[in-house]
Amino acid sequence: MELPTFKWSGQPRNFPVAALQTLLDETPFAGTNVASLFLNPTNSNDGIKIGSRDNQDYFIVMPAAGRIAIQHTDRSPGDPPPDAVPDFEAVWRRALRFAEMFGVSTNEMERNQEGAVHIMKTENTTSHLGGSIRYKSRRSVTVFRSIRSYIVRSLDQDKIELELGVDGRLLKFNLKWPNIEATRTNKVFGISAIIDEIKKGEVLGDLMNEYPSDGIAQIELKDFQVFYYVSTMFPYGKRSPTTADIRPMIEFLATFKSKQGEKTEGGLFVPLTESE
Repeated sequence: MELPTFKWSGQPRNFPVAALQTLLDETPFAGTNVASLFLNPTNSNDGIKIGSRDNQDYFIVMPAAGRIAIQHTDRSPGDPPPDAVPDFEAVWRRALRFAEMFGVSTNEMERNQEGAVHIMKTENTTSHLGGSIRYKSRRSVTVFRSIRSYIVRSLDQDKIELELGVDGRLLKFNLKWPNIEATRTNKVFGISAIIDEIKKGEVLGDLMNEYPSDGIAQIELKDFQVFYYVSTMFPYGKRSPTTADIRPMIEFLATFKSKQGEKTEGGLFVPLTESE
């Protein structure tokens, strides 16, 4: 079996002007012409950034980094009706529409065990008058990227996040989805080779691991997960890196045992494919 290693292609992501205009018109900067912003020489690397005087609202587009970031602060006075914020299904439908507008397919999104897109959901409840008045002030959905059905992990994960407020007002939209390309294909280690890598010390421990105080005498591997690991955080800047590998890794849930019988659990990360 073989698995490919990827890298950022270095090619800007295509953000259609009409789609960007649709987003912009849902922000406090409605009426601004997106096309004219890209022609402004101060917007280097074909990126644009506009913001409010108090920096509470902004509209940022960085095609080279595959990013869009929108913040719209809710300044509406008073208490809205308790059901004024769209439900999660409506938020997700709108997020899907935005994803399609910018060329992101559900085939690229993380899935749960049942096969459906894995959607993270959050909502805010606001209380007034000692808790006697309670209402939902916002709801959001977030989906993360997958590569060939494997999740992707990094310090700055590829994702689509949409947050809506009262009456469906767009409060936040974050898209980070740079273009990637396969660079090479390497053979996957067999289980015996993976164990050998662990024995040789070619393994990383999770930062949250707590090991037995009197040392480790035995490691028991209990479960595992395959994922793609991004070795360098993608910068929020002008250029995309061309050397950072996006490579397959395997994470083991492990039990660490000491000679005295003390046990702790943690994670171990091992390369899944042979090096070049």
